[in-house]
Amino acid sequence: MQQLNGPSYSADLLMIRNQGNTLYQNLDTITSQGLVLKLDDVGGDKITLGVKESDDVLEYLTLKAYKFPYINLVWGGVVFLVIGSVVSMFRRIKLQRLKAA
Repeated sequence: MQQLNGPSYSADLLMIRNQGNTLYQNLDTITSQGLVLKLDDVGGDKITLGVKESDDVLEYLTLKAYKFPYINLVWGGVVFLVIGSVVSMFRRIKLQRLKAA
């Protein structure tokens, strides 16, 4: 048997067959890999495993938010820069009008 390197994942699969030959299967999902697993058949020394790979497995979108304590300082700098640019623009317009007259 070959040893595989890398992460390993566990899945809890269940198959119940009652006396009336009614089959109950429990699917399991490995979300990080986008896999859906189920037991298709168990008989004697053979097990058939069904694997479905899909991007539709994820039902939720996860966002990670970081707290940045100095964000007010950044916004203050942006406001200061905009005010300075507007004042400079009006000053240049005023100087151009005085030069033309």
